[in-house]
Amino acid sequence: MIYVVDREVLYEDKFVAVGGSVTIPCHGSTSTSVMWQYLSPAKLNAADVYDGHRLIGDYVNKCTINSLTHDLTIHNVEVDDAGQYWCFEGEGFGVRHITKLFVAGKIATVVV
Repeated sequence: MIYVVDREVLYEDKFVAVGGSVTIPCHGSTSTSVMWQYLSPAKLNAADVYDGHRLIGDYVNKCTINSLTHDLTIHNVEVDDAGQYWCFEGEGFGVRHITKLFVAGKIATVVV
């Protein structure tokens, strides 16, 4: 029998302003491939960001992955980028390293 135990490690929250860039560390092994996923507070299912070889969908033009540390950098951050990000070691079967991202938005000015 094989039992898969989901191990999670929570890390310090990250904060960034709209339009800025933020790097979310993976904290994973530098010798294995990792996967990145994102969970929006408004959705129930996680979205794939990086499959261990390439960025996926809209993340291609928005993010970069450090090839040595597997850290995820999000450029030109928007309010919708807030949520939980995690990387999995071992191509998705290892420890899940979780970081929450908080984004400070701009306050709209109303001219009367």
